[in-house]
Amino acid sequence: MKMAVSQGRMITFLFLAGLLQCATAATYTVGDATGWTFPPTATFYDEWANNHTFKVGDQLVFPYTSGVHDVFQVSEADLASCTKTSPIQTWTDTNSTVTLTAAGSHYYICSIGTHCAANMHMSLQVVAADSPAGSPPSASPTSTPPASGPSTPTPPPPPPATPTTTTPSALSPAPPQSGAFTLKSGSTLFFAALAAGWVAILI
Repeated sequence: MKMAVSQGRMITFLFLAGLLQCATAATYTVGDATGWTFPPTATFYDEWANNHTFKVGDQLVFPYTSGVHDVFQVSEADLASCTKTSPIQTWTDTNSTVTLTAAGSHYYICSIGTHCAANMHMSLQVVAADSPAGSPPSASPTSTPPASGPSTPTPPPPPPATPTTTTPSALSPAPPQSGAFTLKSGSTLFFAALAAGWVAILI
């Protein structure tokens, strides 16, 4: 009983996943009103493809008449040389529908006659189904340079202060030498003693 319930849930899940993929897949008509034919310019189909974001699961409808044109998926090198001998896949029915099953680069040509050389070729990029559509790359932050105003020159440092030399005051006159004072006192005593001796003799 439990196994039957589990299998039923699994089938329901796969069914819903398939519905979701179908609901999100888009269908594009190659060349729009021009269809898949001789283009008006050499880069017409490449420019058309560059204007769309293709995801895995999307479909391309190539409007053409069987026997007049066809669709060959080829490698990049085979597209460049219009080589049609080793295609990856081919479609020859009127208004062929091509389902994009893998992400990456895809290349298509018309293999009839010289139609590829007459610019019936197209290259396009396919992204994963969960990639956001048309997300532009984020802009790199722009660094703002500092404002270049006139710079104020730094004033030079003041000159060092001239040291003040203190002039010593005039020297005071030297005090009289004690030796001169002693000599003067000694002379007085000498003469006094000499006078006293003369007095003693005269008496």
